[in-house]
Amino acid sequence: MATKKTSDTKKTTTKKKTTSKEVSTKEVKTRVKKTTGVEDKTIAITPLIKEEVKKEAIEPNPPVIEEPEKESFLRMDVLDLVIVILVTTIFASVVTGVVLNYEFKKEHIIYEIDNKDENLSKLISIYDDIVDNYYDEIDEEGMVNSAIEGMLGFLEDKYSIYLSGRDSELYGDSLEGTYSGIGILANYNVIEYVYDDTPAMKAGLKPGDEIIKVNGTEINKDNYADISNLLKANGEKENEIIVKRNNEEVTFKVKVDSVNVPVTAEDVITKDGHKIGYIRLSSFTKSSYKQFKKSLDNVKKEDIESLIIDLRGNSGGYVESAYDIAQLFIKKDSLVYTEVKKDSKKEFKDETASSEDFKIVILVNNNTASAAELLTIALKDNNGALVIGNKTFGKSKIQVVKESTGTLIKYTTAEWFGPKDESIDGVGITPDMEVNIEIKDKVIMDTQLDKAIEELSRNA
Repeated sequence: MATKKTSDTKKTTTKKKTTSKEVSTKEVKTRVKKTTGVEDKTIAITPLIKEEVKKEAIEPNPPVIEEPEKESFLRMDVLDLVIVILVTTIFASVVTGVVLNYEFKKEHIIYEIDNKDENLSKLISIYDDIVDNYYDEIDEEGMVNSAIEGMLGFLEDKYSIYLSGRDSELYGDSLEGTYSGIGILANYNVIEYVYDDTPAMKAGLKPGDEIIKVNGTEINKDNYADISNLLKANGEKENEIIVKRNNEEVTFKVKVDSVNVPVTAEDVITKDGHKIGYIRLSSFTKSSYKQFKKSLDNVKKEDIESLIIDLRGNSGGYVESAYDIAQLFIKKDSLVYTEVKKDSKKEFKDETASSEDFKIVILVNNNTASAAELLTIALKDNNGALVIGNKTFGKSKIQVVKESTGTLIKYTTAEWFGPKDESIDGVGITPDMEVNIEIKDKVIMDTQLDKAIEELSRNA
């Protein structure tokens, strides 16, 4: 019957359209077997499944058939979008935080400035206004330098200064007691002195050597002043220096280095059988104490009975150096000087266990100032040192020095007083013996030194 339906399609179509799709199990099995030679038993369940589906179709609440979840291209895009939004949000939050933090700090600093000093706030406001609105280009560093210089000038204190560029470098070197070089003192192109423990001394250069060539450049009367620059221009490389010694040319290899500027010179003078030590101290640098102590040890080896300390032309320097040198002679716990600041006062006493017991003469003149005056009055008051020469300069103000890149600022922070609470500022120290330098037949006669030798040899 099934076979009939499928073979007679035209006759049955109008009667029942779905019969053309209905195939009996027997007929399918027959076709499969004819095609493959194997009977497909699974086809036999087709009517049962079909019947089951029909039953499910008429149930009032058919079960939901879940299909396997498929990956959606749209869903991946949404995930990516969420990640992008999240990253962007984090980045924006960080940037916003940085900006707000900067603005907060800026406002906080301005707030602190406003509370601390209205004038400083005004200065910053004017500076910002000029930088932002001035019609032409501005040298901001130059404008700041001028403002600093103006502030120090307003103090009307000749000891408070502002230096920049080469001036700052030179002043800084003078305080440090060092310079960049090889360690020679030359008169024109002839070496007069070779300093101890310097590149020049280590290389073998000697007084009397005539420098005739530096790094290939011939030295003559027209360019002898360029010797230092020719050496420094070579940087850290070795310099080739050719000198004439005993009519022969000798070549040396010397590197430029940091050289301690000698600030002392010593000698032992014998007068009427008395040995008198002599130490000249030209300035109070950071290395002054060390150099002075070395000179003192050298003259002591000669069994000196007394000592001359020559401070003529010494314009001062570090107060600490003067204090340290004074302690070589002053007894423990004795007052060296008193420092008075705006809101404080401090006494500086001798903290050392030993002291030298020499009769001392100090030579001074009009250019003896500051730390040199402090040492003078400390030894005069504590040790009875005899002061010979001319009235000193008169400076007992203390400055602090602050250096920045290419600039230096120095301003007064305190005043010092002698052991007897005396101030010499603007007054100076009057010598115990006023003695002037004499000139006879155009020859300078060091009558001050002669007087010191006379006093010490007579009263030894």
